[in-house]
Amino acid sequence: MSLTTARPEVSTARELGPGGTTPSRPSILVIAPTPFFADRGCHVRIYEETRLLQHLGYHVEICTYHHGRELPGVFTRRTPNFPWYKKLGPGPSLHKFYVDIFLLFRCLAVAREIRPAVIHAHLHEGAFFGAIVSRLLRIPCVADLQGSLTGELADYGFGGKNRLLYGVLRTVENWINGSVDHIVVSSAAFREDLIQRFKIPEDRVTEVRDGVGESFFETPPPGARERLGIPARNKVVAFVGVLTRLQGREILLDVIPQVLDARDDVTFVVVGFPGEADCARRLDHRGYRERVHFVGRVDYLRIAEILGESNLAISPKISETEGNGKLFNYMAAGLPTVVFDNPVNREILGDDGIYVKDREASAFARGILAALEDEAGSVEIGRRLRGRAEKRAWSRNRGTLMKVYREAMLRRGKKSALDSFPESDREEGSA
Repeated sequence: MSLTTARPEVSTARELGPGGTTPSRPSILVIAPTPFFADRGCHVRIYEETRLLQHLGYHVEICTYHHGRELPGVFTRRTPNFPWYKKLGPGPSLHKFYVDIFLLFRCLAVAREIRPAVIHAHLHEGAFFGAIVSRLLRIPCVADLQGSLTGELADYGFGGKNRLLYGVLRTVENWINGSVDHIVVSSAAFREDLIQRFKIPEDRVTEVRDGVGESFFETPPPGARERLGIPARNKVVAFVGVLTRLQGREILLDVIPQVLDARDDVTFVVVGFPGEADCARRLDHRGYRERVHFVGRVDYLRIAEILGESNLAISPKISETEGNGKLFNYMAAGLPTVVFDNPVNREILGDDGIYVKDREASAFARGILAALEDEAGSVEIGRRLRGRAEKRAWSRNRGTLMKVYREAMLRRGKKSALDSFPESDREEGSA
């Protein structure tokens, strides 16, 4: 059963300042080499950063792929339409090569038109394009990276299979890191990786933490359980994320039967794509149809409705350095959360995570069962996580972003534009 909403009206108004006024500060060009918006991890970061900058009075334009969902109040510039390429999920595709070429030219055209004070480029592809535009037009460029390009290949076991390609990509990654004016990361673990493994100077890497959107602190309307037909007595275990190996898809599909076999009062709700129908079929033929709901892609602004009626959240993500933004939404919902024990998850959840040390499905299932058994303890953990989330609202990043932009401007020698990124925002927004 789908919980998605109708496609919203597209807003192309350029008056994007606070209260609908004309922007009081310069333009910022955001490069997003992805089908923005597709209700998933890095898209949420792009959206929340954009809304934060708009609230501060900056005019933001996002250069992105031809497909994706339009969001009210967000101005996008898209590549020409390629109707045969419809992939919304993460991961490589041969189509991306030519789409990216058109995206690069779109970025150049938009940059010449709006003359942004800063380019804010997401992911390694975006940072590559941003570095090129930056050099051609002498505009400071900030790279917003979620994890190491070659580190992700290592997570997939790719480096050992094709060392030549791995070496080429390592060279490209080094060039990107050295060509942008500043690098923004979402975790302290990745920041340390850039400093230690890639030898990036500490003053050129800043952590801008993922956070919680303001809407997640509001009380969501009830009814998700009823719409999905979940018995009132059942405990709901929620997963939100893309259904890829790196996000722990295979572990998830092994964990669910183990938990359901151990308890007859548990229902899993899996919010994610791509391949949700295939995942459902793999469990259906084993007899778990009634107790596992693969709801597919859900509007980001409606995920809180599901989390608000859940009892426990899980994230079997296996990456050691990539950010894990879904945890903030779990926290805002006050949900105790089971995760693998790694630096990124500990940085977000602190002492209140339910950590699994062994990266195995059986160990993860035991963690879920232990959390469900200790109802009182889990409720208290959720309460503490909710309090922790209140300190991690996206609005608290505004000062850090201003500092990053100032550093990029100084490195590029654009001292005359520093007043566009006032230091007062840094003091007001410090966490």
